[in-house]
Amino acid sequence: MAVPLTKRVLDAAKPREKEFFAWCGSLPGFGARIYPSGRKIFVAQVRIGRSQRRIKIGPFGALTVEQARERAAAVIRAAADGRDPQRDKRELRAALTVEELCDQYMDAARSGLVMTRFRKVRRSTTLNVDAGRSPGTSGH
Repeated sequence: MAVPLTKRVLDAAKPREKEFFAWCGSLPGFGARIYPSGRKIFVAQVRIGRSQRRIKIGPFGALTVEQARERAAAVIRAAADGRDPQRDKRELRAALTVEELCDQYMDAARSGLVMTRFRKVRRSTTLNVDAGRSPGTSGH
């Protein structure tokens, strides 16, 4: 009989000499990695193309088993839809922030690359107003 992963199961899982996994019987691919130090990290194991990946969900304690199960289910669904959760996370970290985008706009506008709808270079007074609206800029 498959045993679901619960708080009681994780509390009872004692550290061993080497790390090991406690897998959930009710949600295939969801489990916890238990380190020799006693630290327990929730993981989701998914197949992306030909390779298997273990994606960290978060630490036991900071997340309840149910919270981790919901996150793992979302990761497993994403992988089943053909998306790579690790690649998505990398792309999200590499994406421009609003502040970076505003800084790029202000640099381009100050160098005369941003035009008005009448195809004229923006005036310095307009650039000062724009700079006041941009996050992280102090109207310089």
